[in-house]
Amino acid sequence: MAIIVILEDNPDRVEIMRGVVASLPGNFELRHFDNVGALRATDLRDVRLISLDFSLENSSAHKPGNGLDAVHFLTERHEPVCPVIVHTLSTADSRRMTEALEGKGWPVRRVPFGGRDRVEKWRAAAMKLMGLAGTLA
Repeated sequence: MAIIVILEDNPDRVEIMRGVVASLPGNFELRHFDNVGALRATDLRDVRLISLDFSLENSSAHKPGNGLDAVHFLTERHEPVCPVIVHTLSTADSRRMTEALEGKGWPVRRVPFGGRDRVEKWRAAAMKLMGLAGTLA
């Protein structure tokens, strides 16, 4: 089964993203993490998309790390295996994360996740990055 990985600590956003993933054409398993340590333990072979937040202040982990830590893990330990969406609202942090991923050849798009219009932009970006843009939802 194809997997979509989301690094996000806000439970409301996770539920919204869960609904968006369920609406995508195809059969995707959502794997949600609220800390970088849990992400590091993930096998990326079947991952079709990764979406990263920066701040993980509401994580259940004692030391959750942040989105840039996740980017370093991806770029230092893995060849590009799938596209990445950087969905943090912080412009400066998203820029640093995006530049680091692009510098190592990862396909990446910045799509801040928030209001309803941004949810649709995230969905559209996910579909395009995964090659689903021409399929019916």
